[in-house]
Amino acid sequence: MPLEKHQTQADLGNSPYILMHRDQPKADKAAAMLKYFDWCYKHGGEMAEKLHYVPMPENVVNMVKETWANEVRAEGKPVTY
Repeated sequence: MPLEKHQTQADLGNSPYILMHRDQPKADKAAAMLKYFDWCYKHGGEMAEKLHYVPMPENVVNMVKETWANEVRAEGKPVTY
């Protein structure tokens, strides 16, 4: 894939990721983390485009959020944010 003038090799391979424990010890902290990441997904696409990056596809964002809802727990309950 040819690079644009403003791109470097690293631009092609960078992919954001989030690692979290499925079982969170504190519901309020887990909710704050997910709220922050939710904000990043809601606003990051526009920021990415302004920097000539490709935003995260909406179907991937939805898949990530679904995973949070199904797998991230605090005190045995799903974390809401």
